[in-house]
Amino acid sequence: MDFTLYDQLQNPVLVVDKDLKIVYFNFICGSYFKMPPRKLKQIQKLDELIRCEGHVLDELAQESITQDTSKFTEEIVAQIGESSQQAALILKFIPLEEGLAAVHVMDFSIERQLHEKYKKQITELKETHEQIVRSDKLTALGEMIAGISHEIATPLTIVSDRLSKMEAALSANDLNESSAILPELQNEFGRITQIISGMQSYARNQEEELQISDLADCAAESVQFIRDLGILGDIQLEANFTPGHLAMANPLKLQQVFINLIKNSVDALKNADINSKKIQISIDESEMEQMHFIRVVDNGVGIPAEAKDKIFEMFYTSKELGEGTGLGLNISQKIIEGHNGSICLVDTEQGCEFLIQLPIVEVGSFTHTNRYLRGESEIEDEKVLVVGDDIELMNEIYKHLKEKNKVCVFSTKVERLEELADFFAVDWALKLKQCDLSFLDAPVLDYVGKDRASILQELGKSF
Repeated sequence: MDFTLYDQLQNPVLVVDKDLKIVYFNFICGSYFKMPPRKLKQIQKLDELIRCEGHVLDELAQESITQDTSKFTEEIVAQIGESSQQAALILKFIPLEEGLAAVHVMDFSIERQLHEKYKKQITELKETHEQIVRSDKLTALGEMIAGISHEIATPLTIVSDRLSKMEAALSANDLNESSAILPELQNEFGRITQIISGMQSYARNQEEELQISDLADCAAESVQFIRDLGILGDIQLEANFTPGHLAMANPLKLQQVFINLIKNSVDALKNADINSKKIQISIDESEMEQMHFIRVVDNGVGIPAEAKDKIFEMFYTSKELGEGTGLGLNISQKIIEGHNGSICLVDTEQGCEFLIQLPIVEVGSFTHTNRYLRGESEIEDEKVLVVGDDIELMNEIYKHLKEKNKVCVFSTKVERLEELADFFAVDWALKLKQCDLSFLDAPVLDYVGKDRASILQELGKSF
């Protein structure tokens, strides 16, 4: 047979018999194996030239020749030629006439090295980003200290005055006066505890792990945190949303974003010459776009046209020196992107409006648990539809299924179950609330009315 056509190829190609005896190698093999043709000719068999433990190359050669079909190795790590350096290879055996097979050597060493280098850089960038996020949170807390100190000082002054009055009343054995003072003390103590609790929650470092969360709860806690700081003055802060906007989220990180946006609006409004100063935060969703929309709007002077393209840049700030870090919006953008969402400045005639878009929980849970979509698995894992409305229980089930490498689709919307099951092609379904799943061909595990412990116990047996 004439093998000279292989000399035109830029990848190494060898021809072997069923015992891996080399009968031909193309021109590029000399430079690839770093051996002159004279030395290459002295090597009798392929497994002497490509040395890899745990892989039987002669079996693949025999199967390719006897079955007259191409055979591939999995990606193997081998030593090639006389070098001790390792290479990442895939060998393709192509059957030829006369009991021979062509062996196409595909080398992925450079790609693998670049991939490992890329992964390392991503890890380093993620660590750097986390450090910046923590730094920004501490800086933001520092900026709030003046307002917090004032807010705590006021109830402390009241407490001090009431304690003096109570001491005098007790000395005079006036129990009625003492009893009247006690509720005031309890009320002021509660105010101080609430402020400190909010600070601790905001400052606490949390993992990136997402969970099923109600965006309304995240927004409500952010609004309350701002109110407790006592920085609103004559600004009216309105919250326009209802519970039930579920998404895959890290609640404290979303609160950091909401607080950043609201505080920016407060800073813009506090010195503005406006009769009725307002900030509104609202949440709605679109089934068509499968997105939640969170809007933070104020009626201030707005952002100058020349600054609109720069506001998300790191360290850019329009505030006076020492009043802002230029990190808040940049970090907010990174947090939202980490939730597979987006944040943008909306063009408005008056004031300022930020729009945040986050995937609804059905889409978010599917993408967050799908290793195939992330390139971590060659096949898609089993898909499980979970229908319920108990967020705490759903999160426990989510954690269990994720550890078992199941793809999860969580939903509260019983009216859309058939559409969801068809769209995501689910393999299993779990019922935590009453609903009709008779249209499903997949197995259905009915947990309606069962207590949490038994649900988790049965879940462990099923998965």
